[in-house]
Amino acid sequence: MTGHRPTASVIVCTRNRAALLEGCLESLLAQVPSVEWQVIVVDNASTDETPTVVDRCRARGDGVRVDYVVEGRLGLSHARNRGIAVAEGSYLLLTDDDVLVEPGWVDGLCRGFFADDVAAVAGRVLPQWPMPPPRWLAGRHANVLAITQLGEDPRDLSDEEVPMGANMAIRASLVEGVGEPFDTRLGHRGDQFFAYEEVELFRWLRERGRLTYRPDAVVLHRIDPERMTWRGMRRAAVQNGFGSRRAERLRGPGHVPLRVAAPALARAYATARRLSRRNGGRDEVGPEAAFDELRAYWELGRLIEAVFGGSRLGASLVTRVA
Repeated sequence: MTGHRPTASVIVCTRNRAALLEGCLESLLAQVPSVEWQVIVVDNASTDETPTVVDRCRARGDGVRVDYVVEGRLGLSHARNRGIAVAEGSYLLLTDDDVLVEPGWVDGLCRGFFADDVAAVAGRVLPQWPMPPPRWLAGRHANVLAITQLGEDPRDLSDEEVPMGANMAIRASLVEGVGEPFDTRLGHRGDQFFAYEEVELFRWLRERGRLTYRPDAVVLHRIDPERMTWRGMRRAAVQNGFGSRRAERLRGPGHVPLRVAAPALARAYATARRLSRRNGGRDEVGPEAAFDELRAYWELGRLIEAVFGGSRLGASLVTRVA
């Protein structure tokens, strides 16, 4: 570092995943970008060896600036907002503690800001499977594993395409002075995962500029074996459905009367369970049949939120019905 203001601030949020974090930081510190940069680790109230891991990696970082901050309020959105608040770079590069960044990642995302009207950049997220995935996991529903493969060429993102938190960058000037760029009512919170905090932020950013895609900015998402199971994918589908409906509710859509939502919830649960019995949790089930089942669980999550809103009961049901 030369002491100049960094071009890129890399923000990594973590909670009680010291072993995963160490691999992530090692891959980051192996970067040799052409721009000034810093790494910010936001510890979301960890109780494991996270501080020790950060110190160990910093010592091996060959002079790379690694800042460590603690965010005591539980929730990924709180942690990301804390990282953004202390970042000094012109571009905010966000990734997750369970990824490994490929060589050239920092420069790849920074090149995405090739014009003044680019508000944010998405990179490519490839899966690092712990074992060969089953046949049924090959469909569109694998997107809930945060996999982002949007082609081989740089381009603008369509309105339906949203950067994933594992590999995205934001123009810092657009969120300066914004108290909470990530909505703290959405996203990971302990063992709850309501998602869609990224969707809502990028909905806002689209009003201020273009979103671009850089296929040369690549990270490997280390997939948790539990997330490759039927139960893990059902839970992810319910959580994503719940988050999508919560995000809509927070934007202020019309209230769904309980007399309408409650019967729909009962029907959605029956449909999801019927499809679950049909597929039987078998590895040889085809991708389309798996998609139908997981789509039903996604709809079930939406209706749980429609009926129970932000209550603790609704959040509890999300973790039970899968």
